[in-house]
Amino acid sequence: MLGAIRKAVASGAAVDLTGWNKDKAVNAFANTTVSSIVLEVPDGAFGATTIGFWGVTALATDAGGWRQINRAGQPMIQPIFNPDDGERSSAYNTTQPREDRANYGPLVSKLVAGVVAAMGTSADPKAYGELVAALCCPDILRYEVGTPAVFGFAKRNGRALADNAPEVMFSIVVNAALSDGLRRGTATGTLRPDFPMSRCRYPQEREANPNRLE
Repeated sequence: MLGAIRKAVASGAAVDLTGWNKDKAVNAFANTTVSSIVLEVPDGAFGATTIGFWGVTALATDAGGWRQINRAGQPMIQPIFNPDDGERSSAYNTTQPREDRANYGPLVSKLVAGVVAAMGTSADPKAYGELVAALCCPDILRYEVGTPAVFGFAKRNGRALADNAPEVMFSIVVNAALSDGLRRGTATGTLRPDFPMSRCRYPQEREANPNRLE
């Protein structure tokens, strides 16, 4: 499905899902283990009611510094708008969100306008393209501190663990409801009732793990 979306966006054509059967959709991350380090920060530490965050992968350099080689904020921005391992993708990964509107805003606007025009899903493709570009640039995930996270069609406020973010992004880009066939239960079978669960809850656990962050 991602391949069809990427092709349509790149060529300004309607999304062709011929041969796609959502009833046979498979979670690409099923039966895999994803490990994370979670840092829990008090709400008051931010000094703001709304924040925007993004993450990078950086490699140590021979000179003793760090070189940014990858970045991510909102889901699916790179896979949808930048070809895999292409020059634009590489350049994107070395820049920062504050540069996105100038560097990529016009491009995202043009690509989205092309695909929605081809699909006939917007009466004003140019205006809709600009709207999506404003949503995607800068590429940061916005969150209202102290509220439930949700990444959905009606509201995007952070991202909960089992949100089907790719489906939401596909639908926003083409301005039409697209289903990838996956359901919330596909991802929630082994999720714990709260997150994270690794925090120290009891004095004896804290004594046994003095280096564990609260």
